[in-house]
Amino acid sequence: MIHNFLVNIWKLHVPPKVMFFLRRLVINRLSMKDNLYKRNIAVHDYNCVFCLQEEESITHVFLHC
Repeated sequence: MIHNFLVNIWKLHVPPKVMFFLRRLVINRLSMKDNLYKRNIAVHDYNCVFCLQEEESITHVFLHC
């Protein structure tokens, strides 16, 4: 299913930077604090920069915050 979605992203008539952003969003490769932690990159505060209440993740920032 994700493969089909990724293929459809490349068919969109949007600027390339939007396509790359959407692709990275779908495959969970944006540099959110939870992903930085998984890669052993030290971050001072793991809370969301917008609400400061929950751990910053793709799901939280784009769906719940």
